[in-house]
Amino acid sequence: MDSVKPMNDEVQEIITAFGNFVHRTNRIVYYEKADDLIMDEKTALQVLETIHRLDSSGASRVLIVQGQPTSYTFEAQKTLFSVKGFEKVGLVIANSIQREVGQLLKRVAKAYKATFELEVFEFVEEAEAWLDADFPQLN
Repeated sequence: MDSVKPMNDEVQEIITAFGNFVHRTNRIVYYEKADDLIMDEKTALQVLETIHRLDSSGASRVLIVQGQPTSYTFEAQKTLFSVKGFEKVGLVIANSIQREVGQLLKRVAKAYKATFELEVFEFVEEAEAWLDADFPQLN
């Protein structure tokens, strides 16, 4: 069962069996994938639903910290790259295998004509800067 924890008026966290999600004041949804998670179609749909619960703007920006090992089924890839309502997704990787998977996912996203940009980063700060680069500034 999901655990929803309001952290303050502008930050919300959802803890699930497939990882932790946080929507911060910078308007980025952070998804820290659980280790040993095989991302299948059912899990992909749950992930997308959870992100939508945190940001239903139709222009979500998501930072994903990959768990270890990194595994996506074909059906999960199709589900994830067919989604509407995302603008940018940054994958933060920790090793060379995750980098290879990330680059493969970029090619698959392009093949599925994903409507969002996908980039791979070694550091959270780099991903945050890219995700925030053309965000309209809050007043």
